[in-house]
Amino acid sequence: MNAIPTFVINLKKRIERREHILKEFNQREEFDVTIVEAQEHKKGAMGLWNTVQSILQKQLNSAHEYIIICEDDHQFTDAYSKELLFSAIANVRAKNADLLCGGVSWFTDALAISESIFWVDKFSGFQFTVIFRHFFTTILHADFREDDVTDLKIASLAENKFFLFPFISVQKDFGYSDVTDKNNSVGRVDGLFANSSNKAKTINYICNYYRNNERSVQVKSNSATYENFTIPTYVVCMPERPGSVDYIKAQFKGKGEFDITLVEAYKNEMGAVNWYLSIRKIVEMAIANCDDVIIICKDDLTFTDYYSKEEFLQNIMEAFYQRTEILAGGVGEFGIAIPVTKNRFWINAFHSVQFFVLYKSIFQKILEQSFDDNITVGQLFTNITNYKMTLFPFIANQNELDGADMTWDRGEDAESRTLFPATENRFALVQQVYEKYSISKNVEVMRIN
Repeated sequence: MNAIPTFVINLKKRIERREHILKEFNQREEFDVTIVEAQEHKKGAMGLWNTVQSILQKQLNSAHEYIIICEDDHQFTDAYSKELLFSAIANVRAKNADLLCGGVSWFTDALAISESIFWVDKFSGFQFTVIFRHFFTTILHADFREDDVTDLKIASLAENKFFLFPFISVQKDFGYSDVTDKNNSVGRVDGLFANSSNKAKTINYICNYYRNNERSVQVKSNSATYENFTIPTYVVCMPERPGSVDYIKAQFKGKGEFDITLVEAYKNEMGAVNWYLSIRKIVEMAIANCDDVIIICKDDLTFTDYYSKEEFLQNIMEAFYQRTEILAGGVGEFGIAIPVTKNRFWINAFHSVQFFVLYKSIFQKILEQSFDDNITVGQLFTNITNYKMTLFPFIANQNELDGADMTWDRGEDAESRTLFPATENRFALVQQVYEKYSISKNVEVMRIN
């Protein structure tokens, strides 16, 4: 193995950081270390960016296929080994990677694509980054504004970006930062990496859980079981709102799989409380009716072109066998999303929901949960169960009906409509990555005849 050209950025005045980083690389012969004096600027991020560009410019004529750029607060973790690093570099290089991070202090969406490698979208944490040659010119040609941040900027420029997990690199907490003002406090950096690591650990656990619990249900469209399958469907409505009842009946016309019951919405409280009280009333009805699975939606529901009876019923049954307690037809905003199948995702948290399946196992939890108007119904479900999924592409979303001023939670609904487009973009990206990197496995198949 040839030593990796490794460029460590250090402000000349930061002697304690220079001493620290030299100790980190001491006797690690897999790195060919060069200390690069950081270019100073009144805005630290601009100085860091200029230094990175200077390094890359000088490497354009080299024969190196990749280099490492480090900040002087980089610190190896116990997870580091040179075998792991070289293996990961070879792995992501085969995937046409732009960069590989040793560890990140924050990130948005990510997926575990192998035992130790995650694909990632947006991230922060530039303290130990492998940059591949074909990505050099992209960084060199990029514009960098004074309000930009180096790691976020590089993340926005890269298409194929990855990080190692468990992290092999974190930032040593010196209690101050020459680049990020928010990090000028003792303990903040340690906390960021701990939170990021916990998030990655959750993603890794969920990915492995559903890989080991894959279930596929095949439903024959011409079978008696399929033809006669109906689901109790409770529509929370406001009959006094002009046209709402006729509108929702039209949405369900020709969809015999839904056994519709109209439930008048609570209007005794303000905000999301009425939505929750309506759900609670429906759950009590479902228990009295001995229902095992129900659907709840609002009277402003609109089915999208992605709705399919066969696929919907298949997802309901597959999700049941994976212990799901709520399956949404679409959500507004989310925390983490992990593809379980091509069009069904586990989610850890979400903001709002208009159409969802509830399974019997969650009924009593809903009745026992307290609720106030400081949280949304999405947050309620986030708090009471870990077994949450949503379909994507969304099969249902919200239509803005006339008489909006009479709706029980119009504030939340208006916010939901603004969240859905950005949410769909995030799901689409994760779905694309899942399809690109997923490995087909043997799946237990159940056939419904």
